[in-house]
Amino acid sequence: MSTPVENSDLVHRYCDAVVRKDRDQWAATWAPDAHWDLGKGRVMGGKEAIVDGFDSIVQIAHNGQIAFVAASTASARCNGSG
Repeated sequence: MSTPVENSDLVHRYCDAVVRKDRDQWAATWAPDAHWDLGKGRVMGGKEAIVDGFDSIVQIAHNGQIAFVAASTASARCNGSG
Protein backbone atom coordinates (compact mmCIF):
# COMPACT_ATOMS: atom_id res chain seq x y z
CA MET A 1 0.00 0.00 0.00
CA SER A 2 1.27 3.47 -0.82
CA THR A 3 1.87 6.17 1.74
CA PRO A 4 0.29 9.64 1.55
CA VAL A 5 3.70 11.01 0.51
CA GLU A 6 4.00 8.46 -2.31
CA ASN A 7 0.47 9.31 -3.48
CA SER A 8 1.26 13.02 -3.43
CA ASP A 9 4.43 12.38 -5.42
CA LEU A 10 2.43 10.43 -8.01
CA VAL A 11 -0.01 13.32 -8.45
CA HIS A 12 2.88 15.79 -8.79
CA ARG A 13 4.61 13.60 -11.42
CA TYR A 14 1.30 13.25 -13.31
CA CYS A 15 0.67 17.02 -13.31
CA ASP A 16 4.28 17.83 -14.22
CA ALA A 17 4.16 15.43 -17.16
CA VAL A 18 0.96 16.99 -18.52
CA VAL A 19 2.28 20.54 -18.20
CA ARG A 20 5.56 19.59 -19.90
CA LYS A 21 3.78 17.38 -22.48
CA ASP A 22 5.95 14.42 -21.48
CA ARG A 23 4.02 11.37 -22.69
CA ASP A 24 6.52 8.85 -21.26
CA GLN A 25 6.48 10.35 -17.77
CA TRP A 26 2.67 10.55 -17.85
CA ALA A 27 2.40 6.94 -19.02
CA ALA A 28 4.59 5.88 -16.08
CA THR A 29 1.95 7.16 -13.65
CA TRP A 30 -0.64 4.59 -14.84
CA ALA A 31 -0.90 0.93 -13.82
CA PRO A 32 -1.25 -1.60 -16.67
CA ASP A 33 -4.82 -2.46 -15.59
CA ALA A 34 -5.90 1.12 -14.85
CA HIS A 35 -9.44 2.35 -15.52
CA TRP A 36 -10.06 6.07 -15.92
CA ASP A 37 -13.62 7.25 -15.35
CA LEU A 38 -13.93 10.65 -17.03
CA GLY A 39 -17.58 11.04 -16.04
CA LYS A 40 -20.75 11.08 -18.12
CA GLY A 41 -20.24 7.43 -19.07
CA ARG A 42 -16.78 7.95 -20.52
CA VAL A 43 -14.47 5.22 -19.17
CA MET A 44 -11.07 4.32 -20.57
CA GLY A 45 -9.79 0.84 -19.72
CA GLY A 46 -6.15 -0.21 -19.65
CA LYS A 47 -2.95 1.81 -19.68
CA GLU A 48 -2.55 1.58 -23.45
CA ALA A 49 -5.98 3.07 -24.16
CA ILE A 50 -5.45 5.80 -21.58
CA VAL A 51 -2.02 6.77 -22.91
CA ASP A 52 -3.38 6.81 -26.48
CA GLY A 53 -5.55 9.75 -25.33
CA PHE A 54 -2.57 11.77 -24.08
CA ASP A 55 -2.79 14.43 -26.80
CA SER A 56 -6.28 15.35 -25.56
CA ILE A 57 -5.23 15.93 -21.95
CA VAL A 58 -5.71 19.40 -20.48
CA GLN A 59 -4.22 20.28 -17.09
CA ILE A 60 -6.74 21.70 -14.63
CA ALA A 61 -5.71 20.82 -11.08
CA HIS A 62 -8.16 21.05 -8.20
CA ASN A 63 -8.25 19.73 -4.68
CA GLY A 64 -9.06 16.08 -4.52
CA GLN A 65 -9.01 12.97 -2.41
CA ILE A 66 -7.44 9.51 -2.67
CA ALA A 67 -9.17 6.62 -0.91
CA PHE A 68 -7.84 3.10 -0.63
CA VAL A 69 -10.38 0.49 -1.71
CA ALA A 70 -8.17 -2.55 -1.08
CA ALA A 71 -4.52 -3.32 -0.38
CA SER A 72 -3.45 -2.54 -3.94
CA THR A 73 -6.40 -0.50 -5.24
CA ALA A 74 -7.19 3.18 -4.79
CA SER A 75 -9.90 5.50 -6.02
CA ALA A 76 -9.31 9.21 -6.55
CA ARG A 77 -11.62 12.16 -6.94
CA CYS A 78 -10.35 15.43 -8.33
CA ASN A 79 -12.77 18.11 -9.47
CA GLY A 80 -13.66 21.74 -9.05
CA SER A 81 -17.15 21.26 -7.73
CA GLY A 82 -16.16 21.33 -4.07
